[in-house]
Amino acid sequence: MAPGAGPRLLVAELGHGPAAAYCGWLFAQAGHDVVLIEPPRGHPLRAAPASSTPDASGPVFPTFASAKQSVVLDLETPSGRGELLRLLGAADVLITGEPGLLPAAGIGHGELQSIAPHLVHASISPFGESGPYEHFAATSATLYALGGYTYITGEPGREPLNGPEHFPEFLAGATAFAAAHAALLERNRSGAGQWLEISAMECLLAGHQFTLTRHSYQQMTLERTGNRYASLAGVNFYQCADGVVALAASSQAQLEQLFLLTGRTDLLGDPRFSALATSAEDIPAFDQAISPWFAARTRDEAVERCQEFRIPCAPVLEVDEVLNHPQLQARGFWQPTTGEDGTTLQLPRLPFRIRGSREQPAPAPAQGSHQEQLASLPAAEARPASGFNRVSRSPLAGVRVLDLTRVWSGPVATRMLADLGAEVIKIEHPGSRGPLGSDGGAAQSWNRNGLFNELNRNKQSVAMDLGAPGAREVFIALAEMSDLVIENFSPRVMGNLGIDFEALSRRNPALIMVSMPGYGLTGPMRDGVAYGTTIDAEAGTASIMGYPGEGPMRMGVAFPDYVAGIHAAGATLAALLERTHSGRGQHVDLSQFESIAAFVAPAVVEWQLTGARPARPGNRSASAVPSGIYPCKDGAWIAVNILSDGQWANLCEVMQRGDLAADPLLVTASTRSLRHDELDAAIAAWTATREASALMHELQALGIPAGQVLSGPELFSDLQSRARGFFVELDHPRVGRHEYPGLPFTIAGIDVGDWRDAPCLGEHNSQVLTSLLGYDSAAITSLYEAGAIADRPPA
Repeated sequence: MAPGAGPRLLVAELGHGPAAAYCGWLFAQAGHDVVLIEPPRGHPLRAAPASSTPDASGPVFPTFASAKQSVVLDLETPSGRGELLRLLGAADVLITGEPGLLPAAGIGHGELQSIAPHLVHASISPFGESGPYEHFAATSATLYALGGYTYITGEPGREPLNGPEHFPEFLAGATAFAAAHAALLERNRSGAGQWLEISAMECLLAGHQFTLTRHSYQQMTLERTGNRYASLAGVNFYQCADGVVALAASSQAQLEQLFLLTGRTDLLGDPRFSALATSAEDIPAFDQAISPWFAARTRDEAVERCQEFRIPCAPVLEVDEVLNHPQLQARGFWQPTTGEDGTTLQLPRLPFRIRGSREQPAPAPAQGSHQEQLASLPAAEARPASGFNRVSRSPLAGVRVLDLTRVWSGPVATRMLADLGAEVIKIEHPGSRGPLGSDGGAAQSWNRNGLFNELNRNKQSVAMDLGAPGAREVFIALAEMSDLVIENFSPRVMGNLGIDFEALSRRNPALIMVSMPGYGLTGPMRDGVAYGTTIDAEAGTASIMGYPGEGPMRMGVAFPDYVAGIHAAGATLAALLERTHSGRGQHVDLSQFESIAAFVAPAVVEWQLTGARPARPGNRSASAVPSGIYPCKDGAWIAVNILSDGQWANLCEVMQRGDLAADPLLVTASTRSLRHDELDAAIAAWTATREASALMHELQALGIPAGQVLSGPELFSDLQSRARGFFVELDHPRVGRHEYPGLPFTIAGIDVGDWRDAPCLGEHNSQVLTSLLGYDSAAITSLYEAGAIADRPPA
């Protein structure tokens, strides 16, 4: 343990669940010293069950305790409490996964600030540390339900589905990693530590793609559509001769290529099939037209041919296939690691390449294996805490970012940077937001896109065609005076434009470039085209969720896009922090595929431990019996999870089912699991008579994890989000006032009252070129005339 040794941080992890574990794992794999604080009985994740074999140990601990150090502290004793304070007095970062752990040890915020005024404390909780849900019991299922994901996942007219277990918590952990680095950057500047509050529910809310804007802009409710992505005809799963593929032909050009590839040239120009939207009545005709082509080919043949035509398409893989994936193998994502018991596991590396990160994961530590190192730390002593959480400006004030990202994943990352106070200049193609329109541009439809406006607040827009005369020179001049360039093109684009990292770093050695293509910058699939819905399938997510005994199922949002965006934000902030020590820029290589593969990694590790592919669980969980999504009055649904025998007794009592409570064969989870169908039917018959919101509160009062399955409109009116002021109202000159999701964490120096709505296309062309580059009006006019810049789409 080397506290504050240059860029190497000392991180203390005090948490019982997967959120803190994932955050700590990111720090450990990034090359920092992470000390895992375990109770005498051991970390709860050591004893968590596997999903496929409940009698076997679960995979989360061996996966995400990799490269950490373990100390055992009994926080119920004065000596344990004193050792904790000594550790925290030396640490740079504290990660907590449950808000009650420090208070239970008798340590309040005041004492912590006195002992460690420099400390960045990332406090992760299910719902935040205020509001009516503050003390709610939570599981992945209740987070999905209250976060709006369950409502939109699954087949229409059927029971909605949860996503994979622990993904909400992993997302909160990744968000905490980014937030902590923002606070560390501020600490480098001001010396002030601070307390960060990360809400897992708000992390999910911030990750919606269309759910929120569909309601706020169009007063529509996004519904479940199975494996088809909304009304996009070319985004669906298709059966091949030996498996299933995920197709994502979501642009008009890709649809036309698909018709050429499948020999259905008769459909070119068919008005029924538009990339923007196909009516529900015409969807079956589309499937009937192209399904035979896929059915006649193997999965690999179909994917290879689609990729040749630059159509996003990927195989739906099982977890063992993800382990052996040629792209992941070529990039060294999986690395063999042998533990003290002689067991060798393939464990994941970071989903981004950054200076100082570990090349080789280490095994999870034995309990208490680093106890003696506590003795090397200095004794804790009170120090002035006047600067704690007192920050006068935003964490990224003075940081300039050139944002070349498009669609969703990249703009998610740069939205966070902009929210944190960076000057983000969005360099976008004049046609990137859509066509001029049949009205000649009178309505400015390109400035009315809800998703764009949701993702691009607090940014400036320079609409530039980088292939036009003079544009490259403008971009390079801007890069010379910027801190960051971030892009999510395919790997060949930046080089073709002459603005790759090598070219830009020669002009600005301190420049950081973050590249986030679908599959990374290297490997046999580096040039493959991918969207979130295809990566979702290829990384194994779709194979570990779905209705029991049925085929794979995608999540209701393109979750990999958002996960990649959050990892990109964390990687960017980590690179900025590293630069404060080295003074050097670097090229960060982030793979969107590896970003979601990291979330799937425990399922891959479980396959290695048990030899069993995880069955599609529907809404059941190995750690909660019974568990499910149950119907309520008026078409509503509720998630209910029973984590203990005491919760089971409480549920039986409130249901007035003394017969179930008295049944000796239902006393334990293992015996209840044998009669899960029977129990589901009994619970569903009872919940069907109840109103969902009232039932949630009644069950939570008994300590039972329960969450109402919220729709898009209900997310805006939910009591927790309203009480915490999560949604932010912004006023756009073309669409007026709308509410958008805010930051999913609190951090000092942020005033949402200063936030700006998304820019209009090219709104800041003249301002940026004049204030930063000194261009006069004649030079700017010349760029307009050359087509290098514009403030409206091309005709």
